[in-house]
Amino acid sequence: MLAERLYFGVLALVMCVGAAVAAPPAPKGPLKDWPCGSVSVDALTVEALYTKPLPGPLPQAGAWQSDSVVKPVVEFAAAPENNPELGIDRIKAFGGTADGRKSEEMILVLSGIVERTNTLRRIIIDGIGDKVVKSRLLAETVAQGDRDIAAIPNDGSSAADERKKELETARDWNSRALGDTADDAELLCHRLAYTAKKAQRLADAVRDQIERP
Repeated sequence: MLAERLYFGVLALVMCVGAAVAAPPAPKGPLKDWPCGSVSVDALTVEALYTKPLPGPLPQAGAWQSDSVVKPVVEFAAAPENNPELGIDRIKAFGGTADGRKSEEMILVLSGIVERTNTLRRIIIDGIGDKVVKSRLLAETVAQGDRDIAAIPNDGSSAADERKKELETARDWNSRALGDTADDAELLCHRLAYTAKKAQRLADAVRDQIERP
């Protein structure tokens, strides 16, 4: 008897877990206009990231690309595949070799990092907007599916039962897609926040190099 109770207890647990995996709760509605927890900031600025008065004039946009010494530092430090620590090490190494134009070159590095980061951020923000639109379309499709299911006559006919199953299957798949879209948007929000944090750490490293005797 004990073995039998254990068997059916484990079986019930497996069935419950399987059901939870097979049918996760669907979101109740579409994403908000701005689904991220942080405030939407389309573009970062050198002035804001430096957090102090700049030691010199701000370079013209794109000027870093014409400097053969600064350009590889910017491209390495701002590359999405390189974490902030790698970028900071590269900035420190560059600061150790800079000549009498150290402040000018370091601000040029920072301006390049900001430009490259803002380019990436625009791509991410556009992606978030696409997910918001997709979630609205899916939410409406799910709601329409519910209305179509409710409209099926409850006459016990096999045709009605078959139609109901088809609509429920389609509704469930759309609900899953709605949940996946929300997950994708959340991931993009995390990536957007990460770009700002990384840019700030790189800016701090630039400022430290400028202020270093």
